[in-house]
Amino acid sequence: MSEEEALLEQWRELTPEKKQKVLEFVENLKSESDNEKDFFALAGLWENRNITTESLRQEAWRENIQ
Repeated sequence: MSEEEALLEQWRELTPEKKQKVLEFVENLKSESDNEKDFFALAGLWENRNITTESLRQEAWRENIQ
């Protein structure tokens, strides 16, 4: 039995609610790979910028001056 046949056999036994959960899970898996591609597409955004861990800390922890 192929993986596809085994999956279909299991699919047929699921309730409609569980089928919906499986579909949502598969969509999530698909979007994870898309999100990873999007993340790496933005990697050049920080190129040639002088950003260090220390500069990020200073920006995040600066006191609000009013």
